[in-house]
Amino acid sequence: KPNSFTYNYIINCASQASSHDEEDQRIAFDIAIRAFQELRKASQSEEYSNTEGGCHPDSFTYAFMLKACTNLLPFGSLRTKVISQTFRECCRTGHLNEAVLHRLRKSVSTEQFYDMIKLPLPKYLDYRSEREIMTHDLPVSWSRKHGVERDQSQKGGYGDSVWKKGVKMDFRTDYGVK
Repeated sequence: KPNSFTYNYIINCASQASSHDEEDQRIAFDIAIRAFQELRKASQSEEYSNTEGGCHPDSFTYAFMLKACTNLLPFGSLRTKVISQTFRECCRTGHLNEAVLHRLRKSVSTEQFYDMIKLPLPKYLDYRSEREIMTHDLPVSWSRKHGVERDQSQKGGYGDSVWKKGVKMDFRTDYGVK
């Protein structure tokens, strides 16, 4: 029986479709959204909820779905709507982490980002001085499924970084790794 990893793998693979053909991107997004919907349905099924590791959406699921939206949907209201709904569900279920927040930031405009995280848009946006929004700046309930420290590198990680609640550490710079 498939588990969360299986569905997440499908969503992530679909999100990386390299074709620039609109029809190919639509097919890839259809695969991602069907896997996402099946995972959500399986999470409500007793048959799957008792499998090892469970079968339910997690922070990886939401990060990969945001990636699929960004890579496969054309700019416009549909893309923004799907991203917004995905992010709201992630927050409602308590799966927000730094990777999901990072994906959201890359998926929408600055104005849309601040609107979705329910914070006022800063008067002046300067990438050199503006402090990056982290999960600890947002309601705790949005990330309640994650402990104070959450090392995602154990499950396929986020490059050379280990994400901890509210802190991004880069192994290359923080630990002198070359």
